[in-house]
Amino acid sequence: MREKTTGTHAGRQLGLAGEVDRKRAPGLGELWHLVGFDYVTAINLACIVIVLASAASMFLLARLYFGDAGGWLGAAAYLYVPYFSVDLFVRSAIEEFAAFPLLALAVYGFGAYAKLGKRKYWLIGVGTYATILVCHFPAALLFTPLLIEFLVFTGWMEGSWTVLWRQAVGFVLALGLSAFIWLPALTERQYVRVDRLLQGAGKYTNHFLYLNQLFYSPWGYGLSVPGPADGMSFALGWSHVLLAILVWVWISRNPKLGDRRLFSFFGVAAVLCFLTLRDALWIWEQITLLQYVEFPWRFLGPVALCFALLVAPLGMLLASMPRWRVCGMTAAMALLIAPNLSHLHAPNSGCGPAILDAPAAGDERIRIHDQRRSDAPVDHQYAGVQPRRS
Repeated sequence: MREKTTGTHAGRQLGLAGEVDRKRAPGLGELWHLVGFDYVTAINLACIVIVLASAASMFLLARLYFGDAGGWLGAAAYLYVPYFSVDLFVRSAIEEFAAFPLLALAVYGFGAYAKLGKRKYWLIGVGTYATILVCHFPAALLFTPLLIEFLVFTGWMEGSWTVLWRQAVGFVLALGLSAFIWLPALTERQYVRVDRLLQGAGKYTNHFLYLNQLFYSPWGYGLSVPGPADGMSFALGWSHVLLAILVWVWISRNPKLGDRRLFSFFGVAAVLCFLTLRDALWIWEQITLLQYVEFPWRFLGPVALCFALLVAPLGMLLASMPRWRVCGMTAAMALLIAPNLSHLHAPNSGCGPAILDAPAAGDERIRIHDQRRSDAPVDHQYAGVQPRRS
């Protein structure tokens, strides 16, 4: 039985999961720890790298289609969507959080190949998608429908069956490269206790959202629970929705300023949002693989990418109005960032997610053993059920 420790905000890290093996920092944090940093600093640095990589990946993707201004708006929309902060500061799910830069980079790789025709971009898309499948299967599963739609979209945009064919080959190749992970996971489920994911508090039917929660959901550091009284926010971000609608109206009235085919991302975002709702229960019952994702609201990760791509065209639209470009960009960036600044911190009291203890935490430290009841099937970090101070 391995001992795990957590502590108070005296040693608060930037945002990693509540339970951490004291002999091994999770994920990217281990690399920093091997260099010589202590556990808390190592995890902080890992989180910072993920944030910067997310910004860079989305900037490249949005700039590819909407220019530099669109790149900045897309990156801001991606970083300041509420669910980005939920994953980091509320759920502290670093494995899933680390998928954010990979999602954007995979789309960028395939998109840049279709647009520029250079094989290196195709390899980036293939390699990144394979990496997502290896690193976090739930994130890959939920991202795959969006990626398939995008690959079809690139063939449509370029008007080329050759592009579509090569994108399909890349998709299949990524599946093949990562098969050593996902194939055993699918075929050998009967040998592990994955059935526990479908029982108790972690069962997917307990975590469907209500439509109003997508538009208004108070910020908090509590739990995901049955019904609409969740202790964490699942809002899309009112400013993101507002700017996406503005882009829709602007391009609809001035088709020459943008490509209406980009509106397909509205449809994808709508479908993914629908799958988070209880109204989609029938679909979840038919697609049994989805049930092991546990939390329907995890679809908000791919939705965040869709909204970033829906907001980014605003930069291109503002470029058509030189007199108002600077003011418009300033206002748009302010709308994306300001409403979400208050989310960018871990909880300020012991009622939030557990955190690593620094040496200075001293007697404030509490200990948690890797010993759980048989009816508690889900890791603390995934359910949002964090160890709490008494």
